[in-house]
Amino acid sequence: AVIVETESRLKDLREDVFTDISARLVQYARRFGMHSLSEGVLRANATLSLTKGGGATSYSKVTDGEKLRLKVAAVLAIIEAAEKRGLGRHPGLLMIDSPAAQEVSPHDVAELVAGLRWVTKEISHLQVFVAGVTSPAITAHVPTANRREAVDGGFLW
Repeated sequence: AVIVETESRLKDLREDVFTDISARLVQYARRFGMHSLSEGVLRANATLSLTKGGGATSYSKVTDGEKLRLKVAAVLAIIEAAEKRGLGRHPGLLMIDSPAAQEVSPHDVAELVAGLRWVTKEISHLQVFVAGVTSPAITAHVPTANRREAVDGGFLW
């Protein structure tokens, strides 16, 4: 009886948490420029079904730029849903290394960085580090005081 009750309660909690994460994931992804995304369903088995442009698709079938934005959106959605429920602890640090390295268009990177700037205002305790080659996608959205740049081909550190 204990096992049945525990599994039932876990199932209810899991469904509630994943529904919340899925809704937040879509909000973040849209903020990161995925405007045609209308629905996302993240499941406990780590699959992500999507509705984009009115058609059904999945994480594995979207572009590399969309995959990057969905990964960041999923992490943020999980953090926010967990914090809302007092589950676990996140140190408040998000690091994104070379977002343009995976054949992501400059426009995609710009939308991601602009969205991240918005996120840091909404989740004030979150610090976001984006490491990459200086580009208009970063310089247009990150104030000079918040950037560290290597000059004249030198090393940053």
